[in-house]
Amino acid sequence: MVDVAVLGATGLVGQNFIQILANHPLFKIKSVAASERSRGLKYSKAVKWRLPKEIPEEVCDLEVVSPTPKEVGDVEAVFSALPADIAYSIEEEFAKAGYI
Repeated sequence: MVDVAVLGATGLVGQNFIQILANHPLFKIKSVAASERSRGLKYSKAVKWRLPKEIPEEVCDLEVVSPTPKEVGDVEAVFSALPADIAYSIEEEFAKAGYI
């Protein structure tokens, strides 16, 4: 099982990543990251869920963190759903820190 994080997890693209990765046989969502206004909230409280299926149970109680390597913590891979205007610098930071 590969531990992963989703950056931009509260947006629509992030929600799609969450839906696809939930209960996946190879990946385990260990961290969800979003903007500062969501930081510190449980994912289920921070997100305005827009997909037809319910929020996957495995992520409901995860605390939303800032999209930085330090806050995301010990995961092997990161899926990014960040807006293009901020993605480049943040994704580069994760790449330099050794995340896939």
